[in-house]
Amino acid sequence: MSLQGKVKWFNPTKGFGFIEREDKEKDVFVHVSAVRDAGMNGLDEGQALTFDVEDGPKGPSAVNLKTVIKLLYIFKMSIMRAAINYL
Repeated sequence: MSLQGKVKWFNPTKGFGFIEREDKEKDVFVHVSAVRDAGMNGLDEGQALTFDVEDGPKGPSAVNLKTVIKLLYIFKMSIMRAAINYL
């Protein structure tokens, strides 16, 4: 199940940061490898994300990161394509 949240902070030099969950549960650790796996170079404070949580060696960790902006863009493009096909 995907969760939503915003980047609380991310330090590329240290290679990790935390995501503040939208549901106000405990912040989730995010490692630079999850950021790279998502095709991102880094995370910006306040950036909206969806993500999954997996149990890592030191506790819960965010994986499968996706920026909310990309999801909204894809949704809008799908609606536009459907409207064009309808005409």
